[in-house]
Amino acid sequence: MRIRSLLPCLLVVFAGCQLLDTTNNENVAGRGSTFFDPYTGITAHRLYLQNFKGCSVNLAGEPVGKGSANIPYPDECPDLNVTPDPDFQPDFPLVPPEATNQILTKTSYFLNQLTLIDERVQFVQATPEDTNALYTDYASPLLWMKNESMFKDLDWTNASLGRIRWIPYYDPNVWIRSVSYVNAAWQEDTNSTFTIEVLDSTGQGRIDPVVYSRSDFLAENDVSGHSQVSFRAELINPPTDPSDSTFNPVPPELGEDPPTFRTTVKFEVFGSTNPFKQIDIPDITGDGAIKVTWSSMPNDPFYFPVTFVNPKDIPATCFSKTDRTTPVPCGPGLDPTVELSRPANGKFYTAGERFRFRSLLTDVNGNLLHPKDSLPSFNDYFFNTPEGNGLTFWNVNREFNMQEVEQDTIYEIIGPLQDASHYENITTEYPPYTIFPRRLPGELGLGQIFPVSAIFGSAPGELDQHWSNKSVAFLPDTAKAGTYALLTAPPVRTTASGSPRATRPTSRWARRSAPRTRGGWATARSATRACSRSTTSATASRSTTSRAARPATARPSSISRGTST
Repeated sequence: MRIRSLLPCLLVVFAGCQLLDTTNNENVAGRGSTFFDPYTGITAHRLYLQNFKGCSVNLAGEPVGKGSANIPYPDECPDLNVTPDPDFQPDFPLVPPEATNQILTKTSYFLNQLTLIDERVQFVQATPEDTNALYTDYASPLLWMKNESMFKDLDWTNASLGRIRWIPYYDPNVWIRSVSYVNAAWQEDTNSTFTIEVLDSTGQGRIDPVVYSRSDFLAENDVSGHSQVSFRAELINPPTDPSDSTFNPVPPELGEDPPTFRTTVKFEVFGSTNPFKQIDIPDITGDGAIKVTWSSMPNDPFYFPVTFVNPKDIPATCFSKTDRTTPVPCGPGLDPTVELSRPANGKFYTAGERFRFRSLLTDVNGNLLHPKDSLPSFNDYFFNTPEGNGLTFWNVNREFNMQEVEQDTIYEIIGPLQDASHYENITTEYPPYTIFPRRLPGELGLGQIFPVSAIFGSAPGELDQHWSNKSVAFLPDTAKAGTYALLTAPPVRTTASGSPRATRPTSRWARRSAPRTRGGWATARSATRACSRSTTSATASRSTTSRAARPATARPSSISRGTST
């Protein structure tokens, strides 16, 4: 049985006495008015643009070079895939930008994400008094934002201290404290715009500018994992009570690294609410750029170098939907599906029954983005091999250095849905801070589609391993009758490809070994149905920008939404 994931939310009411009835599709094939789908009929591709400290980066986190394009652009860029280290590299190293981002000619795009980031990382190897002074100094980070960051020309009038949030990490004694800054005039300006221009290799515009409004996007706030104006103390002990303002280091057995303090200005808009506003790429070749002018910084446009590629030149690296073996060119998009094994009784699963499922990732045409029985390797993603087809992995350096939290490639079984609670029901902003997130009611199973070793490269050759896309799951013996959902968070796909450098330096996190815990969703979800009485079942899906991975890295992911494995 194939379970097709949905872009919107679908509600179905039905009756029965089974668990996970596999003979009756919860989802209805096709798209259109059956689902509330604002993207129905849209053939344009999603465009993602990310800038880190003045340079465009691809979705592996590598700085993109301008090639032969005649644009104002740095000759060296910060390498966000090398986390600063007080002993070896106290700041992001500058490297020649050599990656590429490809854009298809004679193709329409709509802007789905714009990310602009600047940040400062500080380490303290001094007395406890000096460390505590930095820990409680909320004024200096704001002064850096206003006077030294690449956002210094924004209107910071009325900027003030916001909430203090405690984020649990991989152990109850290891947390991140995040102090936010709010109310700056530019933050409150919801009428700002972004003017998009397509430049050829000479730097000349080739289309009429397309203007997006800030209101054209669905999300940008920090709660949803997007814009962050913050001062973070990372990998520390939580306070003992709300009045405790003393820096509390983690126990020595949990880490030997000095405290890390991170000041970040990240502006990000995500999720187009008007995909009909499109950018039509003309028939041009070679290198060029996408130029973005933010009305809040009119004198400092952002350049995103691209290489224009004819759609006819796309290699046949996908697999036909008809036989799953014949090579065909890939189309855009990501459509995750799940195939379930046949239940023992031939119709539905029962409490305690184990079952197998196969994760399948296709483009919008239904063609497989990978061989039918395996998924790409980490190095296919990171080095952008043709076999990778734009699928991405979790990246520890993007998580910390870009504060990207929607990266995990996981599956989860929840149900019965009448017992399930909403995702983030554990607060870490109020006492007692020592409550560590625990499994939510209705959360029955959680697992990695990509094994942990595939991400960390803990054994030779694992970064090149093509892992099976088959998983085994089960319902517990105590499973109640009701509606159950199998949620999958696959590696998110991007159609803009890049070519990073052939060798990578390691970061200081390669020296740390810790258990892998659950981070944020890269949400694309599938569901199956079951029930014993009239119930309501819901599924949801969305595609996000790439949430990447990092070779030879062992720092665990943060838990961003209140559950632990």
